[in-house]
Amino acid sequence: MELRPASGAVGDSLGFCLLKEGRVDVALEELRRADRLSPGDPVILGHLGDALLASGRRDEAADAYRRAMARLSRAPRKGRAGRPQGAAGGEDARAPEPGDEKVRAELLEKLRSLTAP
Repeated sequence: MELRPASGAVGDSLGFCLLKEGRVDVALEELRRADRLSPGDPVILGHLGDALLASGRRDEAADAYRRAMARLSRAPRKGRAGRPQGAAGGEDARAPEPGDEKVRAELLEKLRSLTAP
């Protein structure tokens, strides 16, 4: 954190480690900061959802998971001018990355567990 304080990825790693240690409030604060630094990153949103769930905020966790799923869209569609169109929620489209399918499967499982009767 000292070397890269403006890195959302570093903040995400720290927040996730804090969450694993059971330090939910501090983890939540760090993961929210990471989301502000790297808005819409699906991995950060997934970890944020985990922290929200651990703090008892089920609806907010489900929202974070849904936002992460929206960012894991397939390859961006091209608009009339040949430029990628924005994804759901008004955020810029994101090109698929290795590991997206695994992240998508994990998010779907978490969403199902939250919405199951």
